[in-house]
Amino acid sequence: MEALVVPKSLWRQGNFLKLWIGQTISGFGSAITGLALPLTAIVILQATPDQMGILRAALGLPALLSLFFGVWVDRMRRRPLLILADTGRMLLLGLIPLIAWLGLLRIEYLYFIGLLVGVLTLLFDLSLTSFLPSLVTREQLVDGNSKTQQSDALISIIGPSVAGALIGLFTAPMVIVIDAISYLASVISLLLIRTQEEELKERPMRRSVWLEIGEGIQALWATPILRDMAILSGLGALALSIQQTVFVLFVIRELKLTAFQLGLVFSTSSIAGLLGTLLVSRTVQRIGPGPTILLGQSLTALGAMLIALSGGPLLLLLAILIGGQALFSLGAPFYSIPQLSLRQAMTPAHLLGRVNASRRFLVFGIIPLGALIGGLLGDMLGLGATLLISGMGMVLALCWVFSSSIRHAREFPITSA
Repeated sequence: MEALVVPKSLWRQGNFLKLWIGQTISGFGSAITGLALPLTAIVILQATPDQMGILRAALGLPALLSLFFGVWVDRMRRRPLLILADTGRMLLLGLIPLIAWLGLLRIEYLYFIGLLVGVLTLLFDLSLTSFLPSLVTREQLVDGNSKTQQSDALISIIGPSVAGALIGLFTAPMVIVIDAISYLASVISLLLIRTQEEELKERPMRRSVWLEIGEGIQALWATPILRDMAILSGLGALALSIQQTVFVLFVIRELKLTAFQLGLVFSTSSIAGLLGTLLVSRTVQRIGPGPTILLGQSLTALGAMLIALSGGPLLLLLAILIGGQALFSLGAPFYSIPQLSLRQAMTPAHLLGRVNASRRFLVFGIIPLGALIGGLLGDMLGLGATLLISGMGMVLALCWVFSSSIRHAREFPITSA
């Protein structure tokens, strides 16, 4: 009988710690851009709902390249791809404050930069998801993903308020320079990591890219739990994309909140997200990954509906917005971390990039469609009605969890590499 091995704490593993530090710094910069970019379009460039839909679609459109990027990620070492992606994002985002300072900023430039940043973000995210299993053991995947999201949640508490204050002092486009600098910090942390990535399996020379893409799709679709999670994520992504396209417009133009008040809503409600990341590992251990996903989707659906019904005097309005965002933020880790950990645990290393890419193609490929739908609905029906429709979409996704194999997943199955 083999002795029970207690995994080493991830905080004592140098390579994981370097990755975590770099991603935490980068995440803080991204939190600032997450508020500054739409406010640049809305406040500085006076963007309309359909223009906001196009901007969000540009950010999400590169997901249609996921299948090809997945093959690339599976053929190459992941760390150089991570460094390449962050270097490119640093340079591209640095252009926005420069162009604004020169007085040349146009919405079309935001479309173009957003599209290219989306391409590099796709490359980075696929590479990172496949890179993490080379830094931690299978038993540490939930903990590793949880720690990453804990830092994201902490950033979500601090970032929007800081961003709102900085935007008030320096204007929205100028504070994006902080995000560019944060990507430099991420590049440095990646350069310092020393690890031996798993040897990639040999493949026949000049093998068809389409054949390799097909292997990834087959691996995803032939496994019921992976397939059902992909469909769930697709439904959720469509509803969320519709919501996010019009939410900032709704809050700024119809509810008349300031950038600082909006940042305060995001920051305060994100405390619940941090709580979720702290509780998710224990919840998965107690009830299993499937029921944890069900819990997460229930909370996010309830939060989305509450956001859609926000209104009234300022204090009541802020309370409703914070409450809705808090439920959404609390549910997100319960929804996403078990899904990610299941994919990483069940998928052989040589297929992981393509399986993640196939799932991302389905899920994130829907985001541009949702953004365009959100923009059109915002123009036709109004921003409040559009938020209500997106909330109903979240409820539909919850119904899918009840009818699928997801809620029956009580443990992490073992798949041979």
